[in-house]
Amino acid sequence: PASAVSTFRYLTLVTNFLQVFFLLMILGSYDPGLGLQFVEQQPWITLNLGSWGTLQAEYFLGLDGLSLPLVVLTVFVMLIATVSSWKIVDNVKGYFVLLLILNAAIIGSFTALDFLLFYLFFEFMLLPMFFLIALWGGPGREYASIKFFLYTLLGSLLMLAAFIFLYFKAGQSFEILKFHQTALALKPQLLIF
Repeated sequence: PASAVSTFRYLTLVTNFLQVFFLLMILGSYDPGLGLQFVEQQPWITLNLGSWGTLQAEYFLGLDGLSLPLVVLTVFVMLIATVSSWKIVDNVKGYFVLLLILNAAIIGSFTALDFLLFYLFFEFMLLPMFFLIALWGGPGREYASIKFFLYTLLGSLLMLAAFIFLYFKAGQSFEILKFHQTALALKPQLLIF
């Protein structure tokens, strides 16, 4: 119903203000000298792949000195995007739901410390972006959304291939911290990049 349209606007705005509140709490207790903080780590996926070994992935999130400024930027940019989208009139519910999904996926991709989890957050981020471009973009939005889809599809497949390669090099782990400890020769590094 038409009365629910403004509900989605206000729900998105309240969600953004809650994010700002929680972000201020995090900033108040964040200690730059401690490294990785606010860690959430749980076993997530364990699959026996026979002779290929075992696929293991974790629900592993955390903030460090690199991801925290990106999360801060995301929270404030999404608040600005919500306020600046207040006058959207076409399919308002869909727009603000996609904006909330995009918001969660961006923050998830910045805080993920497991590459499989990062990859899923990254893909979830691309879907709402595709629809936001295709449905609410400016002139030429169909062309832009198809181009966006093709470029991100190619990039995602190459990224997935690199993650799978690193998974086996890092002792069958998608954990980003283990990837940092994996010694690679220059040629595989350049190939992956």
